[in-house]
Amino acid sequence: MEQFQRVFICGSALKGQPDHQNLQSAIFLRSAQTAPLYRLHAAANGWHPAIYEVQSDVQGDGETGISIPGELYELNMDQYAYLVSTEPPHMYPATIQLENGETAIAILYPKILIDEFNWPDISHHGGWINYKAANIPNDPKLVYPRDLVGYGQKQPQTSFPNQARVAVQFVINYEEGGENCILHGDSGSETFLSEIAGADSWKGMRHPNMESIYEYGSRSGFWRLHRMFTERGIPVTVYGIAMALMRNPEAVTAMVAANWEIASHGYRWIDYKDIDIETERSYLQRAIAIHTAVTGTRPLGFYLGRTSENTRALVLEEGGFLYDSDSYADDLPYWISGMDKPHLVIPYTLDNNDMGFATNQGFNSGDQFFSYLRDSFDTLYAEGETVPKMMSIGLHCRLSGRPGRAAALARFLDYVQSHDRVWLCKRVDIANHWYKHHLPK
Repeated sequence: MEQFQRVFICGSALKGQPDHQNLQSAIFLRSAQTAPLYRLHAAANGWHPAIYEVQSDVQGDGETGISIPGELYELNMDQYAYLVSTEPPHMYPATIQLENGETAIAILYPKILIDEFNWPDISHHGGWINYKAANIPNDPKLVYPRDLVGYGQKQPQTSFPNQARVAVQFVINYEEGGENCILHGDSGSETFLSEIAGADSWKGMRHPNMESIYEYGSRSGFWRLHRMFTERGIPVTVYGIAMALMRNPEAVTAMVAANWEIASHGYRWIDYKDIDIETERSYLQRAIAIHTAVTGTRPLGFYLGRTSENTRALVLEEGGFLYDSDSYADDLPYWISGMDKPHLVIPYTLDNNDMGFATNQGFNSGDQFFSYLRDSFDTLYAEGETVPKMMSIGLHCRLSGRPGRAAALARFLDYVQSHDRVWLCKRVDIANHWYKHHLPK
Protein backbone atom coordinates (compact mmCIF):
# COMPACT_ATOMS: atom_id res chain seq x y z
CA MET A 1 0.00 0.00 0.00
CA GLU A 2 1.34 3.42 -0.97
CA GLN A 3 2.28 5.67 1.92
CA PHE A 4 1.59 9.39 2.16
CA GLN A 5 2.88 12.29 4.20
CA ARG A 6 0.78 15.24 5.33
CA VAL A 7 2.55 18.56 4.77
CA PHE A 8 1.57 22.00 6.04
CA ILE A 9 2.36 24.91 3.71
CA CYS A 10 2.23 28.38 5.27
CA GLY A 11 3.05 30.22 2.04
CA SER A 12 1.31 30.22 -1.31
CA ALA A 13 -0.39 27.10 -2.61
CA LEU A 14 1.97 24.18 -3.16
CA LYS A 15 0.54 23.41 -6.58
CA GLY A 16 1.09 26.99 -7.67
CA GLN A 17 4.83 26.84 -7.21
CA PRO A 18 6.53 26.82 -10.66
CA ASP A 19 9.61 25.11 -9.20
CA HIS A 20 7.51 22.22 -7.97
CA GLN A 21 6.09 20.93 -11.25
CA ASN A 22 6.22 17.29 -10.12
CA LEU A 23 4.05 18.21 -7.12
CA GLN A 24 1.07 19.24 -9.23
CA SER A 25 -0.66 15.97 -8.39
CA ALA A 26 -0.28 16.49 -4.63
CA ILE A 27 -3.65 16.13 -2.90
CA PHE A 28 -5.06 19.28 -1.30
CA LEU A 29 -6.78 18.32 1.94
CA ARG A 30 -8.01 21.56 3.48
CA SER A 31 -7.12 24.96 4.81
CA ALA A 32 -5.56 24.70 8.24
CA GLN A 33 -3.67 26.62 10.85
CA THR A 34 -1.05 25.74 13.38
CA ALA A 35 -1.42 25.65 17.12
CA PRO A 36 -0.34 28.99 18.71
CA LEU A 37 3.26 27.89 19.02
CA TYR A 38 4.99 29.55 16.04
CA ARG A 39 6.16 32.86 14.56
CA LEU A 40 6.19 33.92 10.93
CA HIS A 41 8.88 36.07 9.29
CA ALA A 42 9.38 37.43 5.78
CA ALA A 43 12.58 35.80 4.58
CA ALA A 44 14.88 37.32 1.95
CA ASN A 45 13.01 40.63 2.16
CA GLY A 46 9.63 39.21 1.35
CA TRP A 47 10.69 36.51 -1.08
CA HIS A 48 9.32 33.59 0.95
CA PRO A 49 7.96 32.86 4.44
CA ALA A 50 10.06 31.55 7.31
CA ILE A 51 8.33 29.82 10.21
CA TYR A 52 9.92 28.68 13.45
CA GLU A 53 8.68 27.20 16.72
CA VAL A 54 8.73 29.48 19.76
CA GLN A 55 10.67 27.90 22.60
CA SER A 56 8.96 27.70 25.96
CA ASP A 57 10.11 30.33 28.45
CA VAL A 58 9.86 29.34 32.10
CA GLN A 59 10.41 32.99 33.12
CA GLY A 60 7.37 34.06 31.20
CA ASP A 61 8.99 37.02 29.50
CA GLY A 62 9.81 35.48 26.11
CA GLU A 63 8.05 35.85 22.75
CA THR A 64 4.58 34.45 22.26
CA GLY A 65 3.62 32.00 19.58
CA ILE A 66 0.59 32.50 17.34
CA SER A 67 -1.55 30.35 15.05
CA ILE A 68 -0.33 30.59 11.45
CA PRO A 69 -2.81 29.91 8.64
CA GLY A 70 -1.91 27.76 5.66
CA GLU A 71 -2.90 24.71 3.65
CA LEU A 72 -2.62 21.00 4.28
CA TYR A 73 -1.52 18.64 1.49
CA GLU A 74 -1.02 14.92 1.13
CA LEU A 75 2.13 13.87 -0.76
CA ASN A 76 3.28 10.41 -1.73
CA MET A 77 6.75 9.56 -0.48
CA ASP A 78 8.46 10.37 -3.79
CA GLN A 79 6.84 13.80 -3.85
CA TYR A 80 7.74 14.38 -0.23
CA ALA A 81 11.36 13.38 -0.81
CA TYR A 82 11.53 15.77 -3.74
CA LEU A 83 10.03 18.63 -1.72
CA VAL A 84 12.58 18.18 1.05
CA SER A 85 15.44 17.90 -1.45
CA THR A 86 14.59 21.26 -3.01
CA GLU A 87 15.06 23.10 0.28
CA PRO A 88 18.51 24.32 1.34
CA PRO A 89 20.19 22.42 4.19
CA HIS A 90 19.35 25.01 6.83
CA MET A 91 15.62 24.60 6.18
CA TYR A 92 14.48 21.36 7.72
CA PRO A 93 11.29 19.27 7.93
CA ALA A 94 9.79 18.98 11.40
CA THR A 95 6.57 17.80 12.97
CA ILE A 96 4.30 20.68 13.96
CA GLN A 97 1.06 20.89 15.94
CA LEU A 98 -2.13 21.95 14.19
CA GLU A 99 -4.97 23.87 15.80
CA ASN A 100 -7.13 20.73 16.18
CA GLY A 101 -4.43 18.70 17.90
CA GLU A 102 -3.36 16.82 14.78
CA THR A 103 0.20 16.91 13.46
CA ALA A 104 1.80 17.49 10.07
CA ILE A 105 5.21 18.11 8.60
CA ALA A 106 6.31 21.69 7.87
CA ILE A 107 9.57 23.17 6.60
CA LEU A 108 11.00 25.23 9.46
CA TYR A 109 13.77 27.81 9.58
CA PRO A 110 16.42 28.14 12.32
CA LYS A 111 15.64 31.18 14.47
CA ILE A 112 19.34 32.03 14.76
CA LEU A 113 19.46 32.70 11.00
CA ILE A 114 16.25 34.71 11.03
CA ASP A 115 17.75 36.89 13.76
CA GLU A 116 21.10 37.17 11.96
CA PHE A 117 19.46 38.22 8.70
CA ASN A 118 17.14 40.56 10.63
CA TRP A 119 14.11 39.39 8.67
CA PRO A 120 10.94 41.17 9.83
CA ASP A 121 8.37 39.43 12.00
CA ILE A 122 5.07 39.45 10.08
CA SER A 123 3.07 37.27 12.46
CA HIS A 124 0.64 40.15 13.12
CA HIS A 125 -0.48 40.16 9.47
CA GLY A 126 -2.43 36.95 9.99
CA GLY A 127 -0.57 34.80 7.50
CA TRP A 128 1.63 34.97 4.43
CA ILE A 129 -1.19 35.64 1.97
CA ASN A 130 -2.38 38.66 3.97
CA TYR A 131 1.19 39.96 4.21
CA LYS A 132 1.68 39.76 0.43
CA ALA A 133 -1.71 41.38 -0.19
CA ALA A 134 -0.70 44.33 1.99
CA ASN A 135 2.11 45.21 -0.47
CA ILE A 136 4.53 46.12 2.29
CA PRO A 137 7.43 48.11 0.79
CA ASN A 138 10.77 46.35 0.82
CA ASP A 139 13.32 47.65 3.28
CA PRO A 140 16.51 48.24 1.25
CA LYS A 141 18.60 47.77 4.39
CA LEU A 142 17.45 44.15 4.58
CA VAL A 143 18.51 43.28 1.04
CA TYR A 144 21.99 41.79 0.78
CA PRO A 145 23.13 43.17 -2.57
CA ARG A 146 25.74 40.53 -3.42
CA ASP A 147 24.94 37.31 -5.27
CA LEU A 148 27.10 34.59 -3.73
CA VAL A 149 25.11 31.75 -5.31
CA GLY A 150 25.09 32.37 -9.06
CA TYR A 151 24.24 29.38 -11.19
CA GLY A 152 25.32 26.94 -8.47
CA GLN A 153 24.91 23.36 -9.62
CA LYS A 154 22.39 24.38 -12.28
CA GLN A 155 24.83 25.56 -14.94
CA PRO A 156 23.09 26.79 -18.09
CA GLN A 157 23.29 24.30 -20.93
CA THR A 158 24.53 26.58 -23.64
CA SER A 159 25.67 25.49 -27.06
CA PHE A 160 28.40 27.65 -28.55
CA PRO A 161 28.87 27.76 -32.35
CA ASN A 162 30.39 24.62 -33.87
CA GLN A 163 29.78 22.74 -30.61
CA ALA A 164 32.73 24.55 -29.04
CA ARG A 165 33.71 23.48 -25.56
CA VAL A 166 35.01 26.91 -24.65
CA ALA A 167 34.56 30.46 -25.92
CA VAL A 168 38.00 32.09 -25.85
CA GLN A 169 38.01 35.86 -25.90
CA PHE A 170 41.08 38.11 -26.01
CA VAL A 171 40.92 41.68 -24.74
CA ILE A 172 43.52 44.31 -25.59
CA ASN A 173 43.33 47.21 -23.15
CA TYR A 174 44.16 50.44 -24.96
CA GLU A 175 44.92 52.98 -22.22
CA GLU A 176 48.07 54.80 -23.26
CA GLY A 177 47.44 58.54 -23.40
CA GLY A 178 44.54 58.49 -20.94
CA GLU A 179 46.47 57.67 -17.75
CA ASN A 180 47.24 60.00 -14.85
CA CYS A 181 49.53 62.81 -16.00
CA ILE A 182 49.67 66.51 -15.15
CA LEU A 183 49.33 67.15 -18.91
CA HIS A 184 45.82 65.69 -18.57
CA GLY A 185 44.92 67.91 -15.63
CA ASP A 186 45.82 65.39 -12.94
CA SER A 187 47.64 66.20 -9.70
CA GLY A 188 50.42 63.72 -10.36
CA SER A 189 51.79 60.90 -12.48
CA GLU A 190 50.45 57.37 -13.03
CA THR A 191 51.31 54.59 -10.57
CA PHE A 192 49.44 51.57 -11.93
CA LEU A 193 50.42 48.67 -14.22
CA SER A 194 53.88 49.56 -15.42
CA GLU A 195 57.41 48.19 -15.25
CA ILE A 196 57.95 50.29 -12.11
CA ALA A 197 56.44 48.09 -9.40
CA GLY A 198 55.10 50.13 -6.49
CA ALA A 199 55.65 53.42 -8.31
CA ASP A 200 54.95 56.64 -6.42
CA SER A 201 52.96 59.44 -7.97
CA TRP A 202 55.11 62.48 -8.74
CA LYS A 203 52.86 65.25 -7.49
CA GLY A 204 52.81 68.34 -9.66
CA MET A 205 55.50 66.95 -11.96
CA ARG A 206 55.77 64.94 -15.13
CA HIS A 207 57.30 61.48 -14.68
CA PRO A 208 59.40 60.86 -17.83
CA ASN A 209 60.00 57.17 -17.09
CA MET A 210 56.33 56.42 -16.49
CA GLU A 211 55.23 58.42 -19.51
CA SER A 212 57.68 56.61 -21.80
CA ILE A 213 56.62 53.19 -20.48
CA TYR A 214 53.04 54.00 -21.46
CA GLU A 215 54.20 55.47 -24.76
CA TYR A 216 55.86 52.16 -25.62
CA GLY A 217 52.40 50.60 -25.53
CA SER A 218 50.89 52.91 -28.12
CA ARG A 219 54.03 53.33 -30.28
CA SER A 220 55.25 49.74 -30.46
CA GLY A 221 53.41 47.26 -28.26
CA PHE A 222 50.04 47.81 -29.90
CA TRP A 223 51.40 47.12 -33.37
CA ARG A 224 53.12 43.91 -32.26
CA LEU A 225 49.86 42.62 -30.80
CA HIS A 226 47.98 43.80 -33.87
CA ARG A 227 50.27 41.76 -36.14
CA MET A 228 50.04 38.68 -33.94
CA PHE A 229 46.25 38.60 -33.94
CA THR A 230 45.56 39.68 -37.51
CA GLU A 231 48.08 37.23 -38.97
CA ARG A 232 46.29 34.39 -37.15
CA GLY A 233 42.80 35.71 -37.90
CA ILE A 234 41.90 35.79 -34.20
CA PRO A 235 39.17 38.30 -33.29
CA VAL A 236 39.78 40.81 -30.50
CA THR A 237 37.79 43.09 -28.23
CA VAL A 238 39.57 46.34 -27.41
CA TYR A 239 38.83 48.09 -24.14
CA GLY A 240 39.45 51.61 -25.36
CA ILE A 241 39.98 54.61 -23.11
CA ALA A 242 38.32 57.47 -25.01
CA MET A 243 41.11 59.98 -24.36
CA ALA A 244 43.69 57.42 -25.47
CA LEU A 245 41.81 56.47 -28.64
CA MET A 246 41.51 60.07 -29.76
CA ARG A 247 45.28 60.58 -29.47
CA ASN A 248 46.15 57.77 -31.91
CA PRO A 249 43.80 57.71 -34.93
CA GLU A 250 46.15 55.39 -36.84
CA ALA A 251 45.69 52.68 -34.20
CA VAL A 252 41.91 53.17 -34.20
CA THR A 253 41.84 52.85 -38.00
CA ALA A 254 43.75 49.57 -37.70
CA MET A 255 41.31 48.26 -35.07
CA VAL A 256 38.33 49.08 -37.26
CA ALA A 257 39.95 47.63 -40.39
CA ALA A 258 40.62 44.37 -38.51
CA ASN A 259 36.92 44.22 -37.55
CA TRP A 260 37.80 44.27 -33.87
CA GLU A 261 35.17 45.25 -31.36
CA ILE A 262 36.04 48.47 -29.57
CA ALA A 263 34.25 48.53 -26.22
CA SER A 264 34.32 51.56 -23.95
CA HIS A 265 36.92 51.57 -21.20
CA GLY A 266 35.70 54.92 -19.91
CA TYR A 267 36.90 58.46 -20.54
CA ARG A 268 40.12 58.30 -18.51
CA TRP A 269 42.36 55.51 -17.19
CA ILE A 270 42.16 56.67 -13.58
CA ASP A 271 40.76 55.38 -10.28
CA TYR A 272 37.10 56.37 -9.96
CA LYS A 273 36.48 55.27 -6.36
CA ASP A 274 36.72 58.82 -4.95
CA ILE A 275 35.11 60.63 -7.89
CA ASP A 276 31.66 62.03 -7.17
CA ILE A 277 28.72 60.59 -9.05
CA GLU A 278 27.99 63.71 -11.12
CA THR A 279 31.57 63.86 -12.38
CA GLU A 280 31.56 60.15 -13.16
CA ARG A 281 28.25 60.52 -14.99
CA SER A 282 29.66 63.33 -17.12
CA TYR A 283 32.82 61.29 -17.81
CA LEU A 284 30.69 58.36 -19.00
CA GLN A 285 28.74 60.60 -21.37
CA ARG A 286 31.95 62.18 -22.60
CA ALA A 287 33.51 58.74 -23.15
CA ILE A 288 30.60 57.64 -25.32
CA ALA A 289 30.64 60.87 -27.36
CA ILE A 290 34.40 60.77 -28.00
CA HIS A 291 34.34 57.04 -28.69
CA THR A 292 31.58 57.48 -31.26
CA ALA A 293 33.40 60.37 -32.90
CA VAL A 294 36.75 58.58 -33.29
CA THR A 295 35.52 55.05 -34.14
CA GLY A 296 32.38 55.87 -36.11
CA THR A 297 30.02 53.86 -33.89
CA ARG A 298 28.88 54.05 -30.27
CA PRO A 299 30.27 51.35 -27.97
CA LEU A 300 28.03 48.40 -27.11
CA GLY A 301 30.26 47.01 -24.37
CA PHE A 302 31.63 48.72 -21.28
CA TYR A 303 34.44 47.98 -18.84
CA LEU A 304 35.79 50.66 -16.53
CA GLY A 305 38.13 48.52 -14.43
CA ARG A 306 38.95 50.96 -11.63
CA THR A 307 35.31 51.46 -10.67
CA SER A 308 33.42 53.39 -8.04
CA GLU A 309 30.41 52.09 -6.15
CA ASN A 310 28.26 54.07 -8.62
CA THR A 311 29.67 52.72 -11.88
CA ARG A 312 27.20 49.89 -12.53
CA ALA A 313 24.20 52.10 -11.69
CA LEU A 314 25.43 54.78 -14.11
CA VAL A 315 25.86 52.19 -16.87
CA LEU A 316 22.31 50.96 -16.31
CA GLU A 317 21.04 54.52 -16.21
CA GLU A 318 22.70 55.35 -19.55
CA GLY A 319 20.86 52.41 -21.08
CA GLY A 320 22.66 52.03 -24.39
CA PHE A 321 25.10 49.22 -23.60
CA LEU A 322 24.49 45.63 -24.65
CA TYR A 323 26.67 44.40 -21.78
CA ASP A 324 29.26 45.43 -19.24
CA SER A 325 32.23 43.48 -17.91
CA ASP A 326 32.96 45.07 -14.54
CA SER A 327 32.73 41.70 -12.81
CA TYR A 328 34.97 38.73 -12.19
CA ALA A 329 32.24 36.57 -10.65
CA ASP A 330 31.72 33.67 -13.06
CA ASP A 331 32.93 31.59 -16.00
CA LEU A 332 29.75 32.44 -17.92
CA PRO A 333 27.70 35.56 -18.62
CA TYR A 334 24.82 36.27 -16.29
CA TRP A 335 21.83 38.59 -16.05
CA ILE A 336 21.05 41.24 -13.46
CA SER A 337 18.06 43.53 -13.08
CA GLY A 338 18.32 46.66 -15.20
CA MET A 339 16.33 49.88 -15.16
CA ASP A 340 13.47 48.44 -17.21
CA LYS A 341 14.94 45.26 -18.71
CA PRO A 342 17.49 42.57 -17.87
CA HIS A 343 21.12 43.65 -18.14
CA LEU A 344 23.88 41.30 -19.27
CA VAL A 345 27.18 41.01 -17.43
CA ILE A 346 30.05 39.25 -19.22
CA PRO A 347 32.65 38.68 -16.50
CA TYR A 348 36.24 39.69 -17.21
CA THR A 349 39.44 38.33 -15.65
CA LEU A 350 42.28 39.53 -13.46
CA ASP A 351 44.04 36.16 -13.29
CA ASN A 352 44.29 35.30 -17.01
CA ASN A 353 45.72 38.76 -17.38
CA ASP A 354 49.17 40.11 -18.15
CA MET A 355 48.76 42.58 -15.30
CA GLY A 356 50.45 39.83 -13.30
CA PHE A 357 53.72 41.05 -14.79
CA ALA A 358 53.23 44.37 -12.97
CA THR A 359 51.91 43.21 -9.59
CA ASN A 360 53.44 41.59 -6.54
CA GLN A 361 53.61 37.78 -6.68
CA GLY A 362 52.60 37.86 -10.32
CA PHE A 363 54.30 36.44 -13.40
CA ASN A 364 58.05 36.98 -13.57
CA SER A 365 58.58 35.28 -16.90
CA GLY A 366 56.74 34.56 -20.12
CA ASP A 367 56.88 30.84 -19.32
CA GLN A 368 54.84 31.38 -16.16
CA PHE A 369 52.26 33.38 -18.09
CA PHE A 370 51.99 30.74 -20.82
CA SER A 371 51.78 27.91 -18.30
CA TYR A 372 48.99 29.60 -16.36
CA LEU A 373 46.98 30.40 -19.49
CA ARG A 374 47.44 26.86 -20.80
CA ASP A 375 46.30 25.29 -17.52
CA SER A 376 43.25 27.55 -17.42
CA PHE A 377 42.38 26.67 -20.99
CA ASP A 378 42.89 22.92 -20.45
CA THR A 379 40.62 22.92 -17.41
CA LEU A 380 37.83 24.80 -19.16
CA TYR A 381 38.21 22.73 -22.32
CA ALA A 382 37.80 19.52 -20.32
CA GLU A 383 34.80 20.87 -18.40
CA GLY A 384 33.31 22.04 -21.68
CA GLU A 385 32.65 18.46 -22.74
CA THR A 386 29.50 18.66 -20.60
CA VAL A 387 29.14 22.37 -19.72
CA PRO A 388 30.79 24.86 -22.10
CA LYS A 389 32.46 27.83 -20.42
CA MET A 390 34.06 31.14 -21.35
CA MET A 391 37.73 32.12 -21.02
CA SER A 392 38.75 35.76 -21.09
CA ILE A 393 42.38 36.82 -21.48
CA GLY A 394 43.37 40.38 -20.63
CA LEU A 395 46.32 42.04 -22.40
CA HIS A 396 47.94 45.48 -22.27
CA CYS A 397 49.94 47.03 -25.08
CA ARG A 398 52.71 48.19 -22.73
CA LEU A 399 52.95 44.76 -21.01
CA SER A 400 52.26 41.91 -23.44
CA GLY A 401 53.47 44.12 -26.25
CA ARG A 402 57.04 43.69 -24.98
CA PRO A 403 58.95 41.11 -27.05
CA GLY A 404 59.69 38.60 -24.28
CA ARG A 405 56.07 38.48 -23.19
CA ALA A 406 54.73 38.56 -26.74
CA ALA A 407 56.66 35.35 -27.44
CA ALA A 408 54.81 33.58 -24.62
CA LEU A 409 51.49 34.97 -25.84
CA ALA A 410 52.24 33.73 -29.37
CA ARG A 411 52.79 30.21 -28.02
CA PHE A 412 49.43 30.34 -26.29
CA LEU A 413 47.63 31.62 -29.40
CA ASP A 414 49.05 28.70 -31.38
CA TYR A 415 48.16 26.28 -28.58
CA VAL A 416 44.53 27.41 -28.57
CA GLN A 417 44.30 27.19 -32.35
CA SER A 418 45.59 23.61 -32.25
CA HIS A 419 42.27 22.58 -30.66
CA ASP A 420 39.17 22.04 -32.76
CA ARG A 421 36.24 22.78 -30.47
CA VAL A 422 37.11 26.38 -29.60
CA TRP A 423 35.06 29.47 -30.38
CA LEU A 424 37.44 32.40 -30.85
CA CYS A 425 35.19 35.42 -30.63
CA LYS A 426 34.62 38.99 -29.53
CA ARG A 427 32.75 39.89 -26.37
CA VAL A 428 29.90 41.35 -28.39
CA ASP A 429 29.58 37.95 -30.10
CA ILE A 430 29.14 36.31 -26.70
CA ALA A 431 26.59 38.98 -25.79
CA ASN A 432 24.57 38.38 -28.95
CA HIS A 433 24.68 34.62 -28.35
CA TRP A 434 23.44 35.05 -24.77
CA TYR A 435 20.64 37.40 -25.83
CA LYS A 436 19.52 34.91 -28.47
CA HIS A 437 19.66 31.75 -26.37
CA HIS A 438 19.46 32.78 -22.70
CA LEU A 439 17.39 35.96 -22.46
CA PRO A 440 15.26 35.74 -19.29
CA LYS A 441 11.58 35.21 -19.96
